Amino acid sequence: MQAAIDRVIRSFTFRHPVSLSEPMSDGPSIQASDEATEFATRLLENYKGQLARRSPKPD
Repeated sequence: MQAAIDRVIRSFTFRHPVSLSEPMSDGPSIQASDEATEFATRLLENYKGQLARRSPKPD
């Protein structure tokens, strides 16, 4: 389960290509990417908690 969570988090982490011809003005897009990553992390943690509650308890 943790491997799946890590893959989803990595897929939401946006890596900007390095461009020497354009100035570094990626502030808003980096912030949006960070917010999306945090949101995805919260969703996955919530889902993991739901799965834990649904699974049968060992005797």
